[in-house]
Amino acid sequence: METYTLPLDLTIDTSFYERELPTLIHKIKNDCSWKMGNLKSVVIVNKAFKQVVLTALHPQTEIQSKQKDNWVNFHILDGCVKIRIQKQTTTLERGQKFTLYDKIKYSLEAINETFLLITISPLMNNR
Repeated sequence: METYTLPLDLTIDTSFYERELPTLIHKIKNDCSWKMGNLKSVVIVNKAFKQVVLTALHPQTEIQSKQKDNWVNFHILDGCVKIRIQKQTTTLERGQKFTLYDKIKYSLEAINETFLLITISPLMNNR
């Protein structure tokens, strides 16, 4: 997984979404590994209190995971995914966000080429 270091004066705000993120997505689309069909992720923030990862998925790529003592937010930047939690399935499309707070198993499956931001932070006592 590649790590992208944000400039010191840049935070994940409107300027990041407008300037930096399109550049990163373009870079992923031109990456040889991505073109060969591999999943591609870029770590954008890697702090003790928060991790943000830009992930690119090819159609029908599935990620299975079990959430730990944290919350996980999925922000679909482009494309569409199915998220399965136990026996329930929800479809998330461009612009939608979805947050998980409990220790559960889940899976994400890309319906088409999908780019999403995954934010992971520790659970606080009062959500």
